[in-house]
Amino acid sequence: MTKERCIARWSAIAAASVVALQASPAGSQTPSVQPASDGLLFSLSFDNGFVAERAAGAPDPIFAGGVQLNTTGATGNAITTGESTGLAWGAPGNIYAERGLVSFFWRPDQPVTTTPFPIFRVGYADHSSWDMAWLRIDWNGSGYDAFVTDTNLGRTRISFKKTATPDAKAWTHVAFGWDERTGVKLWIDEIGRASCRERV
Repeated sequence: MTKERCIARWSAIAAASVVALQASPAGSQTPSVQPASDGLLFSLSFDNGFVAERAAGAPDPIFAGGVQLNTTGATGNAITTGESTGLAWGAPGNIYAERGLVSFFWRPDQPVTTTPFPIFRVGYADHSSWDMAWLRIDWNGSGYDAFVTDTNLGRTRISFKKTATPDAKAWTHVAFGWDERTGVKLWIDEIGRASCRERV
């Protein structure tokens, strides 16, 4: 497939969070914020509760409900989410639609089956897609799916097949990168899958 097929124009101003995010309303202005010299826009270890250690935008969450802090993370603190979790940070300055990367450790709290479910999403309310998801990472029943949405609501999607379901006692490192010029890439435990598939 040619490189042009995996290029998408992402103009959404999205947000970065563990569950669901919202961006600035239509017509509002995004602050002129420059990333740190290392390019990092947003970093959250949960060492300071839900306040980000580094944030090019607002470090405090918009809302945090149904989430518990604990000390049993892969590299320190972590959170435990429930079925009605609401945890989100504002988008402006904290994430760019043109290109970026989200990276986190994830562990299910119970055995995973072949039932699909979302793990991480970035969204915003002023969006005409039915699910308001601009970026999403899911367990698809036999591996991981990830996508970003372009301005025409086309989605550049990538899949990562696993031979076994995730262990409820083991942490999995997930990283998803996007670039409007080159497409998307998904890493599971540092093994990467590049995507130049047609948008769906």
